[in-house]
Amino acid sequence: MRRIGLDLALRAPHRAVIYDDARAVGRPFAVSQTRDGIDKLLTRATAGVDGPCEFVMEPTGLVWIPLCAELARHGHRTYVPKPQKTFALRRFYTEFTKNDGNDAKAAALIRHVDRDGVYELHVPSAEQTSLRMFVKKRACLVNDASRCKQRIRAWLLMTHPNLNDALGDSLFNKASRAFLRRRFNPLNVRTRGKSQLRDFWTKHCVGLVNDEQVEKVWLACCSACDLYAPLHKEERLPFDYGDMQFLVGHELDAMEFIEKKVTKLEGKIRSLYRLVDPEQALLNVAGVGETIAPALEAFLGDVERFPNIKSFAKYTGLVPRTNLTGGKGKPGQRITKAGPDIVKQYLFLAADWGRRRDPELAATYERMIGRGKHHYDAVIVVAHKLARRIYAFLKLRAAKRTAPETAVNYRLRHPDDGSALTAAQAASYVRERYPSKAAKARAEAQKKKMAPLSVPIISGSPEDATTGIDSTSPPLS
Repeated sequence: MRRIGLDLALRAPHRAVIYDDARAVGRPFAVSQTRDGIDKLLTRATAGVDGPCEFVMEPTGLVWIPLCAELARHGHRTYVPKPQKTFALRRFYTEFTKNDGNDAKAAALIRHVDRDGVYELHVPSAEQTSLRMFVKKRACLVNDASRCKQRIRAWLLMTHPNLNDALGDSLFNKASRAFLRRRFNPLNVRTRGKSQLRDFWTKHCVGLVNDEQVEKVWLACCSACDLYAPLHKEERLPFDYGDMQFLVGHELDAMEFIEKKVTKLEGKIRSLYRLVDPEQALLNVAGVGETIAPALEAFLGDVERFPNIKSFAKYTGLVPRTNLTGGKGKPGQRITKAGPDIVKQYLFLAADWGRRRDPELAATYERMIGRGKHHYDAVIVVAHKLARRIYAFLKLRAAKRTAPETAVNYRLRHPDDGSALTAAQAASYVRERYPSKAAKARAEAQKKKMAPLSVPIISGSPEDATTGIDSTSPPLS
């Protein structure tokens, strides 16, 4: 088999080396990033062979897309190895000498020594490329917005030690943002009084006012005032509330600007996803929603490039490392972390949500927790199971595109008898059979509330006064 190893460069010419069954053909040569350079590469690569060749490269940046598209147009196949494995082979070849020719040599020979560890590159369509870029950009913007929120929370720990707990998950809703912008100084809030704080909350909140939350905010402001009262009286506060309010407002402006850009991107992502996947099949998978489905579609590409389900699972990186001694595996191995990070992240989130909706995934999670696994480890096991389901689902979708009579359905089933369940039935089953920690805590609190109380009834005798007589009171209403 004729294989060509390529060491891609961002600005300089690429380096290529040709091998016939692990035997070098000529010396490494440069490939300019031009039409003429690609033509010369194809001429030298196909000289003396009939049929397609295999090109092996690490997809550096985005320079691989135009090159791979041209190679695919001529009927050749392109493969990408695991960077860790090419690094190990390159280190073997370059122990004493490091040059681009050895990098290309390692890329070519890795396909020869590790066929199963090399994946075929999928040349995306224009819509798929745009979808991938938009998904990556959205993920970056979401991270930027998260960093803005983290900075605000950190500043509140200094200026309002109890406000984070008082607002909780609603720290960045409409009323809370208005409060951070205009009522940041707790001394002013206390001076104005609780009634004005409630009027302010009523003016800026959406829907009914949560009086309990307003009370918590008032107590948090009073606590901050009491904490800093001596320092404020002596004018020795280590920060200025006016300056901190300016900084918080600046971060809120940045965060809201990012949120507007994310909203625009999500509109583009939805429209592109409908073009790439007209059936929107992935939306039927438990845990996969409108954010995760386009990301998986963009980064997984053509499922046919994976020879089997094991290869697909290995690509996601959600599989344990292989470490055998005497034919036995060592327990507690970490996952390989191969593949795109965004795929691992979204599969983890999909698994964490899907286990609350799919009885079979919930059973897998509870089984792992019963074995003493940490929550994160248990969710990774569920994510691996979900990835294998997604592979089977995408294979059925690919078959349906050639054979329309093929049925493509993601079915929720009862773990005991395998009967089909609706989404509502499955969610209800999971809640009843596998309640969350919060649900268990609420049930326990309700149970204690409804339990009968033992109240001693004291009579007039001295003996009764020292021992007491137990009597069971009726349940509290």
